[in-house]
Amino acid sequence: MRETIIRAENVTKNYGGLTAVDGVDISIHGGDFFGFLGPNGAGKTTTIKMLTGLTNISSGQVTVFGKQLNKNLNYIKKRIGITGESTNLFPDLTVKDNLKFKAKMFGVRGKEAEKRIKNYLSEFNLNSKTNTKYLFLSKGQKRIISILSSLIHKPDIIFLDEPTIGLDIKARGIVYGFLRRLNGKGVTVFLTSHYFEEIELLCSNLAVINKGRIIYSGKMEEIKKLFPSDKILAVRFDGKPVEFEAQRYFENFRISGNFLYLRNAEVSGALEKISKFSKETKLKVIEVNTEGNKLEDLFVKLIKKDDREK
Repeated sequence: MRETIIRAENVTKNYGGLTAVDGVDISIHGGDFFGFLGPNGAGKTTTIKMLTGLTNISSGQVTVFGKQLNKNLNYIKKRIGITGESTNLFPDLTVKDNLKFKAKMFGVRGKEAEKRIKNYLSEFNLNSKTNTKYLFLSKGQKRIISILSSLIHKPDIIFLDEPTIGLDIKARGIVYGFLRRLNGKGVTVFLTSHYFEEIELLCSNLAVINKGRIIYSGKMEEIKKLFPSDKILAVRFDGKPVEFEAQRYFENFRISGNFLYLRNAEVSGALEKISKFSKETKLKVIEVNTEGNKLEDLFVKLIKKDDREK
């Protein structure tokens, strides 16, 4: 049985009269790829800050590596990496100097630091940016360097708060592959993201927080058993459908990129409407598939259910 590497017990954070996080319980095993979801303002970032010692806990207890966080903060910080929504890298230093500075903070120096920097930059095809000032990088490149800076000391746990914001699809794919390889080597990954497909693709376990409280915690496949599966018809076109045009043909639908999702549609009738819609809009149908509940749909249902019960 795998060891519990992070445990939060009845953890609460108060700001004056406001309770931002309310009695959170989280248990994460070593080697997990753990997803953390919630609406804006639900308490995700505050929870990460408490789990990593960046903010004090009002009540409750956090243990990491079997040690109480508040009593072993320096030891724990040496073994974790954190990529937040903002960066603490220096705009006027080069990429190399920023990474060398972060490496030095964790006792990684000389040839070993140089080797790690070169290898990490190669992973993302960024060797040409080695001597470029951080200030002059693109938004996506800055995000990747920020991620690498939190990994330079080879931590056992990495906390990633919205790590792929600002990255294009190709760069996100490279990050996914990189994180999978890290996780495959035993690194525990704690990931928050607004990209539901990212959580669904990468994470084996997840928790959902709403208004400061955990409303679901468990395996990815178990969350799909909470609600009866809707039959969803996913139609991919060669361009993006327009909502007002789709309303003329379909009732229960959602558009995302080049996809049109039809919920509980009778297949034969839907295919006829799709054909007419395609002809009128001159959008070519690339593929049609049936799907069960997507994580995004389940998330919305969980939040709505929780809001109704309060």
